[in-house]
Amino acid sequence: ERAFADCVALKRLVVGAGVVACEPPVFEYEGGWTNEEGEAWCGTMSGLPALEYLEVHSQAFMEAFEGGFPSLANLVLGEEIEWIPQCAFCDCEALREVTIPGSVVCVDSCAFRNCEALREVTIPDSVEFVGEYAFFDCTNIERLVIGSGVAGCAGPVFGWHDPLDGREFYGLPNLRELTLGSPEFVEAFCIDGYDYKEWREIRTTYPKATSVTLNGRFTGIPGDFLGRFPALETVTLPEGIAEIPAEAFAGCVSLLELEIPDTVTNVGERAFADCVALKRLVVGAGV
Repeated sequence: ERAFADCVALKRLVVGAGVVACEPPVFEYEGGWTNEEGEAWCGTMSGLPALEYLEVHSQAFMEAFEGGFPSLANLVLGEEIEWIPQCAFCDCEALREVTIPGSVVCVDSCAFRNCEALREVTIPDSVEFVGEYAFFDCTNIERLVIGSGVAGCAGPVFGWHDPLDGREFYGLPNLRELTLGSPEFVEAFCIDGYDYKEWREIRTTYPKATSVTLNGRFTGIPGDFLGRFPALETVTLPEGIAEIPAEAFAGCVSLLELEIPDTVTNVGERAFADCVALKRLVVGAGV
């Protein structure tokens, strides 16, 4: 406990695979912060304020992380890691890229919440569950890869909120490229936000995303999914897709090209309604 308390200048930390137990809190220091209402506070804070490089090879030591690494720019997780705990790396405001190793099966709630600098996230096929708000307030993610192993997610995973005007938004406003291998994870992209002052839903869209690739276990295109990508130019569909449902691409006004694989046997009504920019279309023999 408090083994690294007040180590406020520590910039590089490597934790070996031998650690089998730790007693939080391991990192603490006296500091100050400003809350969402702009009020200044001071007191004991978790984390290491100067840490820039972190490499962890011990699952037991992951219990020590409770967020609070505002300078962390490089995060390396070894193949020994199977679970990223709740709030482990929240508030890592300098972290730009996260590649989760293929040994991880769970990314817990708020694991990377408020990592505002994140641009790229890769979730491998090994991950089976992603917790609620795991990447909340990560509004600058541009490239997202989600493997085929995710069998579920607990509520909203992405989004942000405005505490002053009472609105909560879901989604990734700066997403440009999405690769998705899990049909079950589609739900995380289709949760609408809410305006608590006007008591109405706020439809979640991805206004900057131009590329979506579906692979892995997809056998169909979920309804009300691709229509949330108004800037979509290219969509890659996997072999194994059996049907393109009604209005699957409706509203994709920027879609430029599409190849329908041979496995597709049915195309639904108004599947390509308002796809006014479509220049190249290849239809497989299975329809």
